[in-house]
Amino acid sequence: MRDYWKLYYAAKKRSEAGKGRKYSLLAEKYYKLAQEQSELRRQSSTMMGIRLGVIKDEYNNPYDEPVYEGFYVLRNLRKGELFKRKMNARKVYVKGHYDRASKTFSVYDYEDVNSEMFAKGSLKVWAGFSY
Repeated sequence: MRDYWKLYYAAKKRSEAGKGRKYSLLAEKYYKLAQEQSELRRQSSTMMGIRLGVIKDEYNNPYDEPVYEGFYVLRNLRKGELFKRKMNARKVYVKGHYDRASKTFSVYDYEDVNSEMFAKGSLKVWAGFSY
C-alpha cells in the first residue's frame, strides 16, 4: 500500500522550492488521500483490537454474535453449537470438547447423545440454521 504522507511531503517540498503549480495541486491531492488513509488505518486497527480481545468493550462478547447460515470449519464453531455435516442432511450434531491427545473435536448427535464421534477441526460443516 502506498504511504500518501510521504508523497504529500515530497510534493510539498517541490512546490515550496518553486517547481510549479502542479506540485502544489499534487500536494493537496495527496494530503486528502493521506487523511483518508490514516482514518482507515485507525478504524481497522480498532476493529482488529476488538477482534483480538486487546480492546475490551461491553459489545465484545463473542458468544453474543450470531452464527450466520453457511459453511464453517468445525474448529471455528463454539462449543455446543449445532451443525449439519451437509447442507441438506437430516441429522443435527453438536460440537463438544476438544481432545488434545487425538487433536480432534467431540461431536455427538443432537437426538442421540450416546452416539459420539471425533472429527478433525478442518471438517467443513453447515451451521447457523434454525432448528
